[in-house]
Amino acid sequence: MPGTAFGSKSLVELYSTPTDKTMVEAEGSYSTAFREYYEQFQVGYAALWPEVYIGPEAIFLGEENYDEYRFGAFVSGIKIGKVELGFRRLLAGSSAGKRLLCWFRFLCPLLADGLSGRYPHCRARFVLAQE
Repeated sequence: MPGTAFGSKSLVELYSTPTDKTMVEAEGSYSTAFREYYEQFQVGYAALWPEVYIGPEAIFLGEENYDEYRFGAFVSGIKIGKVELGFRRLLAGSSAGKRLLCWFRFLCPLLADGLSGRYPHCRARFVLAQE
């Protein structure tokens, strides 16, 4: 949306491994500037390797002038050193398109939470390939 506005933004993330082979991840954000929102939900199963999850994904996003939804599949938890890779393919929705998205996280083991074992991270997303 073009323009300048002042507001606040909040972000909530949830990551849980209810069993040894399953994971649930949810992320939601909201900005008051243009009433923007983003919600992402993933449910995964470690079918091939421990902590490498495959599963469905749903994304809902929008702002004061539009709303979108996207559905697809993902693979996450591919670790190479301190980098964790994930891939998503959007299969259906209001703007799914034919593209493969990739994201990565830089893990910070020195800052690990002693209770959960999760690492703080920086995340980046980019389009890996587009048809």
